[in-house]
Amino acid sequence: EGLISMGHARALLSADTPALQRQAWKIVTLRGLSVRETEALVAELTEKRAKLERLRDEVNRLQNTVSLLAQKATETQIARSIDLGQTSVVVMSPANTPTSPIKPNKQLNIAIAFVLGMMVFVALAFLLEHLDYTIKAPEDVEQHLELSVLAVIPVVNAKSARQSGY
Repeated sequence: EGLISMGHARALLSADTPALQRQAWKIVTLRGLSVRETEALVAELTEKRAKLERLRDEVNRLQNTVSLLAQKATETQIARSIDLGQTSVVVMSPANTPTSPIKPNKQLNIAIAFVLGMMVFVALAFLLEHLDYTIKAPEDVEQHLELSVLAVIPVVNAKSARQSGY
């Protein structure tokens, strides 16, 4: 009687650990179950594994729900205990009022504005000098236009005009 009973084989194949299931499969194949019985056992094992996976997913979902509910319950208890009638506050040390304002630091702001303003104006002066293409001296005419100067109109201000009698 080398045959193992179908019920005993089902019990072995539905074991929880994969190692025990492998051993059960070896016993079933060595004991000489028919091909049809073996296929039925394999189909049953597959169904049980699928059912086990569904149950594990359900357990995980329920555990997540329980943890979420516990968190919400804790938040609700905290919100209820915030009522000032139930809460006691003990002052450890009185707050010190500052003697001078922390912000804004007017001297620092003025110094930064002065430095940044100087940097902008110096950059602007260099830019305007670089973009100035006007001719200011007779040498500029000779250098840039390669022409000779025929005459120069003198610059006359009010003081020099009075001295010369104009």
